[in-house]
Amino acid sequence: MKLKGILRTAAPAAGLILLALRPEIGMSAARKGLATWAGALVPALFPYCFLAIALQRGALGRALGRRLHPLMRLMRCPEDGAGALICGWLGGNLAGAKLTAMCAGEGRMSRGQYLRLGWLCTVCSPAFALGVFVAEQIGHRYKTSTRLHWRQIVVAIEFVLLLLVGFIPTQYNIIATALVSFACSMQVQTFRKVHGYGYASTMCIGNLRSGTESLSIYLR
Repeated sequence: MKLKGILRTAAPAAGLILLALRPEIGMSAARKGLATWAGALVPALFPYCFLAIALQRGALGRALGRRLHPLMRLMRCPEDGAGALICGWLGGNLAGAKLTAMCAGEGRMSRGQYLRLGWLCTVCSPAFALGVFVAEQIGHRYKTSTRLHWRQIVVAIEFVLLLLVGFIPTQYNIIATALVSFACSMQVQTFRKVHGYGYASTMCIGNLRSGTESLSIYLR
């Protein structure tokens, strides 16, 4: 038997032996897991999942599609994709991708339409795009200002928005998320370099990559 097969057999066996020797630990972990599931995951995810499916498949989704017909026509997407579009914009790219796949699987749109809808649901964020636009406009209009640097104006706007987010009740998390996305995009658009090096001030993965690359070049 190969090593991989031995490990596949030994790992479950070891787990069963440990549970048999110390059953109280396994029961305690199971109770904590079920409590977390019932107290946090179900209340947070079930209403959203139910609403997302209703927007996509039920009468609510058809009514939304009729209301958003001008927007869907502008984006060259069918009305059936309105629920996926809204859930993707408000709930994130995973929700948009799931509902777009649901539309494609039901055969309610052409390949070109669901590819376009998938891009709009998983890549485009209105709040993020608006933040980039506002930051660029501030930079253009106040670039020659001598009393206050245009980047200081952007930072002041971010400060006010993020301070406001701290006072938004939890039942309005969608609004808070949109404001954070708006502030994040302004930050990304405004502060892009440090001493000539590309830098993302709102995330770390790209900075880790570029920093490691620079270290490797230095050590050659």
